[in-house]
Amino acid sequence: MPPFSSENEAAEWVHSSRLEIPLQRLSKRDVDAFLEFVFSDVALKPAQLSRRDGAAAVGFLQRLAVEVTDAERPRLILQIHQLWRTLLHAPMPSGSKDRTLSFLERHEQTYLANLDVDWLRTVIERTDPAEASKPAPPPLMSRRMSGLGAGNPHLLDDLSERIHGAYRALVQSGIRSARRLTAGVLEAKKLYSSAQHGPRLPWNSDAVSVRVKQYEKRLQAGDSPEVTTKEALARRRQQAASKWIYLFRTSNVFEGSSEQAD
Repeated sequence: MPPFSSENEAAEWVHSSRLEIPLQRLSKRDVDAFLEFVFSDVALKPAQLSRRDGAAAVGFLQRLAVEVTDAERPRLILQIHQLWRTLLHAPMPSGSKDRTLSFLERHEQTYLANLDVDWLRTVIERTDPAEASKPAPPPLMSRRMSGLGAGNPHLLDDLSERIHGAYRALVQSGIRSARRLTAGVLEAKKLYSSAQHGPRLPWNSDAVSVRVKQYEKRLQAGDSPEVTTKEALARRRQQAASKWIYLFRTSNVFEGSSEQAD
């Protein structure tokens, strides 16, 4: 799924919550690696991406590329290209048909010489597009993944979901001391919710249990009465556990393929 989507596009995609993942279980030897995977890359709510600020940053880095060492320059140039591609996802104002045609005509013999300007002009002149909707940034993003669609705009991170998923995955796999193991990783990584206020208390089994119950209560808050049954809750738990185990396994496959390619 793309990281950004208009309202119309979002209606056409099948949300991940509708997908039924087959029952997944972990082996004991995978527990440490699984917990490391779940809690090493907590997704955060992204700040507004500014095309103007980003372009200014690209300009500065381009000047910097002249000053760095010959060994550093190729790596810096790759970073500049990555930043520039990222800016394509920033909100973009939509120009008029006349200004677009004027822009193409002004630069078609120079900067745009590699474009099929005649074809673009034909398409533009016969089409009158509706006002483009603004791109919707993902509600949460991390290095490995980004959320798509209408997520909870008030969430600052997905730590509660990860705690719930990790704990339920361990329980589903028959791993003993699931709460203690989850708490141990959280404490070792010093992970706390971005929305948490007041003193940050150490993680323990009780704290994990409270967070899991709070998350499940939040999940059920929007359900109709006929859905909030024990069977429905059990299905939710199984899907949450299987989702994170599946992500863990597919991540290992892709990372292994990447290492072989390198």
